[in-house]
Amino acid sequence: PERGSVQLYVRDLDTLEARAVPGTEVTNTSGGNMNPFFSPDGRSIGYFAPDRGVVRVSTDGAPLTKILDPPAPAFLGAAWTDDDTLIYSPGRSLQSVSAAGGGAPEALTPDAPGDTFIASPVLLPGGHAVLFGQIVNGVENIAAIDLTTGETKTLVQGGQNATYAPSGHIVFARGTTLMAAPFNVAELSLTGDPVAVVQNVRHPNSLTAADYAISKSGTLVYVPSGGESGGLSEVVWVDRKGNVVGDPVAEKLDNPRDPRLSPDGRHLLLTTGPVADGDLWSYDLSGRPPIPIAIPNDNFLGVWSPDGKQIAFATFGEKATDIVTVPASGDVLTPQPLRKEGLQGIPMIWSKAGEIFFAAGTSNNNVDIRVTPAAATGEVRDVVATDYSEFDAALSPDGRWLAYGSDRTGTPEIWVQGYPSGSPVRVSASGGWEPHWSADGKELYYLQSNNTVWAAAVEADAGGEFSFATPVVLFSRPHYVNISNDVNSYDVAPDGRFLMIQAEGGDSTPGASASIVVVENWTEELKRRVPSKR
Repeated sequence: PERGSVQLYVRDLDTLEARAVPGTEVTNTSGGNMNPFFSPDGRSIGYFAPDRGVVRVSTDGAPLTKILDPPAPAFLGAAWTDDDTLIYSPGRSLQSVSAAGGGAPEALTPDAPGDTFIASPVLLPGGHAVLFGQIVNGVENIAAIDLTTGETKTLVQGGQNATYAPSGHIVFARGTTLMAAPFNVAELSLTGDPVAVVQNVRHPNSLTAADYAISKSGTLVYVPSGGESGGLSEVVWVDRKGNVVGDPVAEKLDNPRDPRLSPDGRHLLLTTGPVADGDLWSYDLSGRPPIPIAIPNDNFLGVWSPDGKQIAFATFGEKATDIVTVPASGDVLTPQPLRKEGLQGIPMIWSKAGEIFFAAGTSNNNVDIRVTPAAATGEVRDVVATDYSEFDAALSPDGRWLAYGSDRTGTPEIWVQGYPSGSPVRVSASGGWEPHWSADGKELYYLQSNNTVWAAAVEADAGGEFSFATPVVLFSRPHYVNISNDVNSYDVAPDGRFLMIQAEGGDSTPGASASIVVVENWTEELKRRVPSKR
């Protein structure tokens, strides 16, 4: 909603109207991540609220019951069992607690190593095993654990949001496609290869869940993505009032994201295609055909060298997100590691001084801002490294000020500090992501989660401390804003225009849909298309 909060709604399948669940309105959700889940009888809902922890509420709006304090380092989903127990992930393990609230959590598994996270647990039939997502260095696989023996098996590499279908299948998302594979519950093993069963399911990015669910009675529900190929959107020029004033790319594109203009403003880097299989392209804004920069694999968040001749970007390797480089001419389609020994992270800036700033995960589930010489030699050092997460770095044109996002207040906000050193100054007051500087360094722009673009005028030098006027709203909607630490939603041209993404029909979310598709008895079709060998 415009007010920047989110609320849970419920719709009975035999009605046409959804109803709000009283008491579930939440602000400060870092983009709406409540991870809600139903009780087995469908009469209660559990969800995460940052200021309350994990709570439960009845669908008719009875008073809330607190189940858990906010889990550390995160709350990555839960399964509600028939005996009124929650099996949930606080980030690196599986734990259980009474859904009645007030109980002490019990560890079901030991903590995973620092580069591994556990998400989206699903209790399998019989109650002896749990299906879950296993995220290692940013790459998510589908795994299962036998709760009796503690044995863990990786079932599928490269999949998200798995669930168990009563037809004897595991269903999971791979980009915007639902896949299904026959599954033997007793042996925790696949009995056939995964098969694509539903195309064009909305899946905004790799940090969010695909929008689908399957009931025990065999009903499938999902939100379709817009467009036949997963979400057709336009790249548009927008003025300071939010008016569309041009189209730098004539054709509609498949799920475009991570726009980055070249230093001279004549070329545009874009990632297109499915969430888990992005292609990196360079568009000549004079109208010439685009040049492929990196096609195989999942490639995203490219940054230009100061002379516009090289591009650094993130790509998913076998186990981690690697930073690689490639000529901007498109002559070479085989990216090279930025450093010979490899470097994991997400590039954000290639400075005039020849440094590449990048975001790198830490062992305690935070993100730090680091820097490496672009020449691939020399020291890799921390720039902003705290007990919190720092991300979305942007360096002022004169190289004096570093703007970035940080969640040190409990909500992502925009901060600025001197570079290479200086005390941080908070700029935003009610959330902030993706800072960008004007070409002359006299304004700092940023986003808020209600799709608003803000501007803060930079004031005269105040003795070494960053000084700015009170930020003001420039415009809001209908342009795409993806509130995420590793997705870029917009850029600013040298002449001050904003380059933004607009979904087909003017909606603010690429791949958006006004409908929810309900397919009754879907698992009967699944049995025919993907025979099970149970």
